Amino acid sequence: MNFENFPYFSPPPPHIVPSPPNNPISPPLPPPPPGHHHHTVIIFVFVSIGGIFFLAFLAAAFFCFIKKKKKRIVQETDKFKIDEHMKVEEEIVQGPHGSKMVVLTIDEDVHIEEEIKKNEKVVGESTSHAMNMAE
Repeated sequence: MNFENFPYFSPPPPHIVPSPPNNPISPPLPPPPPGHHHHTVIIFVFVSIGGIFFLAFLAAAFFCFIKKKKKRIVQETDKFKIDEHMKVEEEIVQGPHGSKMVVLTIDEDVHIEEEIKKNEKVVGESTSHAMNMAE
């Protein structure tokens, strides 16, 4: 093989890395922007207030659940007063062919008075309250 016609390239020069300057003092860092602290406070306040409202809502729901869970026992007492009068009359009348017939007249008078007493007790409280209602 003949390498005479082959183009020949010279190798590239070596890379030289410049040395850092001999200045030991670095430039000061820029101050942080002043607006970020203000937004953080606003976010913290709203999250805190939201948490307080959430806890208040949970407490209200808990008290409504406890109030609804209490069982009411209603005991009814019925009193009846019945006043009954019966009046019977017997008459003997002349029939159509001259025979005698007996006619009975019964008059019945019934009065009913009803008295209902309700005793309502709430179960599940520390002290029992009874409410008497009469109709």
